[in-house]
Amino acid sequence: MRKIKQNRPGDIILKLLTSLLLALLIAGYYYVHRLLYGDFYCTLKMPGLIFVISATVLFVFFLLVKKRIIISTAMLVFIIIAASVTINTASMEMVEKNDIYNAPDTKSELYSGRKVLLITPHQDDEINQMGGVIEELVKYGSHITVVFGTNGDYDDNAQQRLDDAQRALEVLGVSRENVIFLGYGDNWQDGHLWDAADNEVKKSHAGYSKTYAPQGFTVWREGRDYTKENYIEDIRDCILEEKADIICCVDYDEHVDHRALSMAFEKAMADILANTDYRPLVLKSFAYSTAWQADKDYSTSENLASTLNINGQEYMVENNIYLWKDRLRLPVSASSLSRDIENSLLYKALLEHRATTYIGEMAAAVINSDKVFWERETGSLLYDSKIEVSSGQGEKLKDFALCYTDQVERELPTQGTWTADSEDELPTAKLVLKEKEDIKRICLYDNPSFEHDVLKVSIKFDDGSEIVCGPLLPNGSATEIVVDKSNVGSFEVQILEKKGEEAGLTEIEAYKDEKENAFPFIKITDSEGCFAYDWRTHEKINTFDIYSPVISEALSAENYVLQLSNKKCDGEISDGKITVKCPEGERCTVTVTHKTSGLEDAIELWHPGRVQQQMLDKGNYLLETLKLNYYHQMMTGGSIKNEGIWSAAIGLALEKMI
Repeated sequence: MRKIKQNRPGDIILKLLTSLLLALLIAGYYYVHRLLYGDFYCTLKMPGLIFVISATVLFVFFLLVKKRIIISTAMLVFIIIAASVTINTASMEMVEKNDIYNAPDTKSELYSGRKVLLITPHQDDEINQMGGVIEELVKYGSHITVVFGTNGDYDDNAQQRLDDAQRALEVLGVSRENVIFLGYGDNWQDGHLWDAADNEVKKSHAGYSKTYAPQGFTVWREGRDYTKENYIEDIRDCILEEKADIICCVDYDEHVDHRALSMAFEKAMADILANTDYRPLVLKSFAYSTAWQADKDYSTSENLASTLNINGQEYMVENNIYLWKDRLRLPVSASSLSRDIENSLLYKALLEHRATTYIGEMAAAVINSDKVFWERETGSLLYDSKIEVSSGQGEKLKDFALCYTDQVERELPTQGTWTADSEDELPTAKLVLKEKEDIKRICLYDNPSFEHDVLKVSIKFDDGSEIVCGPLLPNGSATEIVVDKSNVGSFEVQILEKKGEEAGLTEIEAYKDEKENAFPFIKITDSEGCFAYDWRTHEKINTFDIYSPVISEALSAENYVLQLSNKKCDGEISDGKITVKCPEGERCTVTVTHKTSGLEDAIELWHPGRVQQQMLDKGNYLLETLKLNYYHQMMTGGSIKNEGIWSAAIGLALEKMI
């Protein structure tokens, strides 16, 4: 009779442990396979990956060795690694619990009840221009429509680009019926569309000569010839059909398609303003210097920085006419401000642009704590006025265009400037209003070139009064002159002194009222001006400031009220700043209210304790090392097989953890 072998308790435990490790190996294979070969935006959870790798190594040990001392040693190592992973997982969970900004909601009045039209050139520029604001408008029930000027078919991949745009906007809450494709080409053959004659039919870079949309999409107007005139007309009619309260359009940016869209829009607006009573607020924005080419500052600090002026100039270098100090700053969605970039809604939207394979890497530049725009008023009394000039082309003075050229490659578009003939010793423009009006202020725009400037002007009114002023701002932005004149039928603007042969005026505007600001809000900022939301600090004493596009009163206890939710914290408003004392380990809600208007803002302030901060630092190290560096390298062209990205990442992680 054969002797039956008895299973000892140790053998049973060993078999159970082996079975468990085998299950982990199978699960790990599925996990890694999905990570490497699934969707490229698959979330990376490093503690789980490290756990699977360590379990796999131990499983190999169990297969190859039989000595119990080695097995015991391996089990001990396994316990140490498992404990380390558990600790770091707890750390990661702590980061995740605090990675979404949980600041109190104070933006409903700012973003509700609006009708907004975003006009953007390419698929992904919608995020460069308004990312962080789009989802706020949707959240508070405003209506937003997005218009794409081109099909993004530079590489003949319109199907993918349009599909990307739809998915990205759906992430931000914009439904498909609120997305319009004009169907024009992404760049052109033999010269840009904008450089052609009005009715000259052009062929796009992808070989098309008529508007179209790929399968599954609808174009604004099917089969329209690719002509400059049709492009402007389609933009105009789209604007008139939507009749939004606010229109945001790209300005004269670095890309030729951006420049063409900006100028076509301003041509369309000139026609609308001269022939209808529709007066929207226009916001111009830049997709390059404030987004695409901005500093990748997402991860440089625990609190997200605001949009930076990367060129360091007083004006925007793309076209001079916009001063950095005049920008309108809007607060963005808390869902886009995660400290873990993968949890940012804006990052998720960016990753939907799969045809632009490097878009994920640009997220650190695009995601900021504010979004910046420049306002263009449309309430001037002069769009339907009659203009008489001593020489030159006077219609340029009321065509709404500040940047114009017939060659989009030109870096400084100054062809929209009215300049008098060389023999004209006293250049004069007379503006006759359709009917008599009260005029509060007049805006004069100089030639954007710094080499050709108006130094002194005279404004003469039909009642015989005169105002002499100057010099005008040399960069081409508005020089506002308060005139406070009643019952004005006409007035003349004379250039008394100038510098440069092409010195002249790009635009003349007249308004009956003070400038009305459509964005009444206040926002708490740090001492450097960055918008604050859920603010993490390492200092007991913190100072803050206030930004507002509508309130000019000084930051003082007479004008503002400060409230703190935690009795252990203390604060005051004095000497033009907000000071808050928050002891270690404490949190509080900081609320600031403007007494007269009732506008308020609130932030969550947290001063982590020593242990909390150590855990946060450890979790942040993993996020920084594994996600923002190696993860993005792989997704932007790094080879998983050839460059050893994961081996380096795992090595650094284990070095930190154990």
